[in-house]
Amino acid sequence: MYKVSDETQDHIFEPKLATAIEKPIKKARMEYDVVEAQAKFGIFVFRDYHGILIRKDDVRFIFQVRFLKVPRRIYRVSCPAIIHAGILDEVQRQDLWIKLDAARDWIPQNDWTGVGMKREDRFLVLG
Repeated sequence: MYKVSDETQDHIFEPKLATAIEKPIKKARMEYDVVEAQAKFGIFVFRDYHGILIRKDDVRFIFQVRFLKVPRRIYRVSCPAIIHAGILDEVQRQDLWIKLDAARDWIPQNDWTGVGMKREDRFLVLG
């Protein structure tokens, strides 16, 4: 599903899930950049994939996550394909890459090809 938000003119691609009920993207309490979230709270687990957000030329994959410091609440993070994580130490970068590598399989192939990427390309976490 493709829609344009009237408020921000953001382009949002929501996934079509064959085996689950389609989940609309809702306004979360907070949406964090994936690096900011890892640095401030520590990402405990990626839960669900919620689509692609395109702002101008910036393509971001949207996930629900739980944080280590706030484990009972669910938040949204946005994640570019190439992640500049200079504020994270090596252990935090490696932890983030491992979790993103597992979560990339939740992204449907047509979402990858829709933004000109391949699932095999993986997320790239740079230090």
